[in-house]
Parts: sequence; structure tokens; C-alpha cells
Amino acid sequence: MKLLCSLMVACALFSGVAQASSSQAWNEQRQQMLKACLAASQFKNAHARGKPAEFDDQVGMSALLIEGVYPQKHMQQRTGTELCLYDRQHQRAFVSEWSPEAK
Repeated sequence: MKLLCSLMVACALFSGVAQASSSQAWNEQRQQMLKACLAASQFKNAHARGKPAEFDDQVGMSALLIEGVYPQKHMQQRTGTELCLYDRQHQRAFVSEWSPEAK
């Protein structure tokens, strides 16, 4: 009985220890995300527009708005916005045109 109680107390004590990521690890992950999102973008002169939205680890995705210039000649150097979804586990980026004004 004492062994069982000791084991339960030990489990309770050690279960509270959390592994936190360092700020350097977060910065590296954000740099990887930015690089992948810019590579997946169709825009010329693409750049991040704001800070990324970090979803819970159960989702495993981050979102980032990318802004740049449409490369097609008929677009006449107009700027546009894309939404980049970044899969943190597989380190892959997916982009789609983003127009918050559209209904």
C-alpha cells in the first residue's frame, strides 16, 4: 500500500513538469514558416503582412498573410494578398488568394 501511495505521489509530482520551447526555437520555426510561405507564394516582392496566427498543437497549423505584386502582365503591377497555412509538423506551406473585402 505504501508503495502504491509513493508511486502515485511521484507521478503527481512529475506530471506537472512541462517542456516549454525556447524563444530561439519559436524564432527558428517562424523563420522556416516565412521562408516556406514566401516560396509557395505566386507574388513578386512577397513579404509578410503582420504577425502569424499560431493555432493549437492539436491543429498543428500557423496562418500568415502574404502581400505582394501579381506577376501577370494583365494585372498591371497590382498588389494582392494571400493566406498562407503552414503545417508545422511537415513544414509545408499552402497559399490561397485572400480578399477580406469580398463577399
